[in-house]
Amino acid sequence: MRVGELVALNINDVTLGERNGTVVIHNGKGAISRTVPLPAEARHYIRQYLNSRTDGEEALFTSNYKQRMSIRSIQRLLSQLGTHPHALRHTYARKLVEGGTDIATVAELLGHTDINVTRRYSKPDMNTIEQAVTNIFG
Repeated sequence: MRVGELVALNINDVTLGERNGTVVIHNGKGAISRTVPLPAEARHYIRQYLNSRTDGEEALFTSNYKQRMSIRSIQRLLSQLGTHPHALRHTYARKLVEGGTDIATVAELLGHTDINVTRRYSKPDMNTIEQAVTNIFG
């Protein structure tokens, strides 16, 4: 999800079950809402995080001041970890494509209305192209 979508999440946007879970992103880019499934590991850590919360804040992610985190605070935190929010989004999309997820599903998960925007994640790198040629012509 986009960092703006992340900081806008409320606790009630997350549904955590034993075998499945989802997060509803309201008013994504273009004022479009979507539901994204949460893998087991994400559900585990979100559940742990929520169980540790003692405040009454509706925001899913809060700062040390018990207030909704800002876009800038997320950017700063990730910068300290040596990455950028869009790098995480790009990696998520790329892993989905590399794992064989069809481009329409990736577009839906990313909140893209134009599938051509999503296609950039499926552009093969030179190693992939070389491997394809080697596989065919040995």
